[in-house]
Amino acid sequence: MNLRLLLNKRNCVATVDKRKSTPAGPVSGSHSPVSVHVIQDGDRQVRCARLTGHLCDVTTTSDDTWCQLAEVQRLDVEDASDDLLASLTRHSSDLAGLEALSVTWTPMKLVPGSWTRCLLPKLVSLSLTRDHLRSVDGIEAACSRLERLDVSNNLIESLPRHFGRTLTHLTSLVLTGNGLKALPDSVGQMSQLRSLECAGNKLAKLPASITDLSELTVLDISSNNLTALPDNIGQLGKLQHLRASANKLTEVQQRQYQ
Repeated sequence: MNLRLLLNKRNCVATVDKRKSTPAGPVSGSHSPVSVHVIQDGDRQVRCARLTGHLCDVTTTSDDTWCQLAEVQRLDVEDASDDLLASLTRHSSDLAGLEALSVTWTPMKLVPGSWTRCLLPKLVSLSLTRDHLRSVDGIEAACSRLERLDVSNNLIESLPRHFGRTLTHLTSLVLTGNGLKALPDSVGQMSQLRSLECAGNKLAKLPASITDLSELTVLDISSNNLTALPDNIGQLGKLQHLRASANKLTEVQQRQYQ
């Protein structure tokens, strides 16, 4: 197994997204408050749009705005007020083509119930970062197609007991920067997971089931309260990057990684 083990407290590793996307020019109407543009993602053209807090008044009153977003595949919502989030909730059924949603820097504490019915089932990528999210309840049951989930830098202290059991397509899970004290045993059931990032939490131990993640190539558990790693972590045959700096690890048995 080709594993790079990082334990020193000052080591920093940057993650690079190798997907290439290049702007292909704006396609939005000249009188629309929303900028819709096309990017080239591999051999596929993807329609993208962005909503911000300053568009709140227009967005909440204009049905034309949401009609324009009907065929958008990627939507970024940033620094939005409660009113803009409420408008997104009301019009979630209009976003028929949506595949990826990012909501950042908002006052959202819980995932709206209507999202689980009309919005989340469509998604393959969901990013809810730097919000005030305290729970991921409702996400798993609704997101049967989800491949990427990022809920970093929120206020989440625990995950549902059976979290991961039905996320059979998930390949990337980012939990960085929350207050998690433990991961449920059920995380080992995410059979397609290739990247698990849990840095900056309060984890005292890892569940033994983590070694069931046979496709895992990246595991970031840095900046936690870990004193030991699972004895059988060496069973992760595809693991290439283990980031474990800034913990309380006192000994790592090299035989685990041979």
